[in-house]
Amino acid sequence: MKINKQLFIGMKLTNDDLLDEHISYLFEHHFLKVRKKDYIVCQDYTGFRLNHSYEGCGQKNYITKDNFMCSNCGNDLSLLEDSLEFEHELIDIDFTKIIEVCLTKLRSLNSEKFTINLTPISSGLYHIKTNSNEGLLVFNHYNIDTWSLVTLTNNVERVLWIEIDGTKSLNISLPYCRTYTLKEFTNLPNSVLKNELNYLPENSETTSLLSKMSEVREKLSSLSTSVNWQKFENEITDFLLDKIRSKHKKIAEYNYLRRFHNAYSEIFIQVGGAGNTDYRPVRLDSYLDTLFNHNVIIDAKRFSTSEINNAVLEKIEHHMNHDPSGPSRAIIITTKDKVACWNEIENWYRVNGYYKIIVLTPKILSHILCFFEIEDDVLEYLASLGV
Repeated sequence: MKINKQLFIGMKLTNDDLLDEHISYLFEHHFLKVRKKDYIVCQDYTGFRLNHSYEGCGQKNYITKDNFMCSNCGNDLSLLEDSLEFEHELIDIDFTKIIEVCLTKLRSLNSEKFTINLTPISSGLYHIKTNSNEGLLVFNHYNIDTWSLVTLTNNVERVLWIEIDGTKSLNISLPYCRTYTLKEFTNLPNSVLKNELNYLPENSETTSLLSKMSEVREKLSSLSTSVNWQKFENEITDFLLDKIRSKHKKIAEYNYLRRFHNAYSEIFIQVGGAGNTDYRPVRLDSYLDTLFNHNVIIDAKRFSTSEINNAVLEKIEHHMNHDPSGPSRAIIITTKDKVACWNEIENWYRVNGYYKIIVLTPKILSHILCFFEIEDDVLEYLASLGV
């Protein structure tokens, strides 16, 4: 959920604002206080009341029981009572209460096997430490200690960020920052939150992954010319998949991070074919579900000149329809990054609600191998083959 409007004391909230998911949550839980304010816009009046008419000036006037005069032109606005409208003025945001609710939720995670310690640093900032890692807890709001925030985010490995009022105090698209709105955080099941804290990656881990990807990707791409197709489509593919699927703890960690963490949840793929955008983003949370699904068939393609296209998809679909195990999904592993049949892959996703066929390009595969920390094993194995 995204916060669409920054909240501040004295701002005017329309009825539509109060229906906003984030604002309505704050209001319903008594984190916000508002005051209803009636107003009339001074406009032309012609009528029989008091045998009176006048031209309006367009001024917006807040009305009290003692004052119905236009503050700009002096028109009697009581003649326009049928045009009375209202809005809400935000008079208080209870940050203390909001923060305490979140801290209480975090402290409730404590158990014999899981400990969590919270130490206040300054306004809106806490040091958070569990038995597996530590980092910075940020409650982002207009009164936050910005100087400390900027200083600390340059020196910590992990950041847990809770967005309260939409304040733009820092660019939060940090590769190691896990961000929630207040509603998302308070509604998060404790079991999920505990895993989130356990799996929150270090900045250095993310940086290392991204830096290693290019080398592994280049090696995987080179297989199109450095090995014969039989070796790629049998030995190498088996080695890659066995290495990935043997890392059970890393699979659990990856399942969390690829859903929520921006450095792991999205990757750009190169799209082939006339009239297509050159690169498109892929959400790995849904895309890679197929990789960890066991009711699949796997087809490896070592292309030296061509690329994955509709004809390849048709062959794979034919294999699926005639395979006695009745697979519902398929994985294509290829040495080419360009995917010429991406529209068809996306169309199947829209129809089925999941990816029926996915393509593991060198870019996507290198991302997976580096996360699972098996890139050195893979490079060593490829070197033994003379690649």
